[in-house]
Amino acid sequence: MTRWVLGGLLALGVIGSAWLARYLESSAPVRRADGREPDFYMEDFVAVAMDAQGLPERELQAAHLVHFADSDTQELTAPRLCFALAEPNPWCVVAERGWVAADQETVRLLGDVHLWQRDGAGGSVVDVYTRDVTVFTPSEEARTDAPARIVGRWGEATGVGLIARLAQHQIDLLSQVRTRYETQNR
Repeated sequence: MTRWVLGGLLALGVIGSAWLARYLESSAPVRRADGREPDFYMEDFVAVAMDAQGLPERELQAAHLVHFADSDTQELTAPRLCFALAEPNPWCVVAERGWVAADQETVRLLGDVHLWQRDGAGGSVVDVYTRDVTVFTPSEEARTDAPARIVGRWGEATGVGLIARLAQHQIDLLSQVRTRYETQNR
């Protein structure tokens, strides 16, 4: 009988060891193809930055965030960044993916990018469509060297390269600018 008990305990020890090894392997950080190893990640998160008076100033959302301790940077999937939340017409920008610098002041929005200013009624005052935008959060400035299209109630403008100074509500196309104005029936 002691042989059966000893054999049973030995079998339980083997099964438990195999389970523990599998558990530890599945919970270990996944090393990426580039050799970097993330230290944490978040799913479906929202981060809100407040101004000096404690009012919401900026908001960053993403479907997925991965943080890397070696560089203190973050990679984002489906990011959405909004500025001037206390104003009646805040600015928002969405992209396919993104990257946040260690200083938290530079955000690269990669792939297709849509930047717009809300109108307060669920629509937008102006829409900008482009690619690969770098946003400097302290100055609320967005830049790209890619082709861009601006659409507003006044018409449409296209060009290559763009600087958007969101705090001043100013968007400049840098080269090859073409504009089409639409007349409105009054």
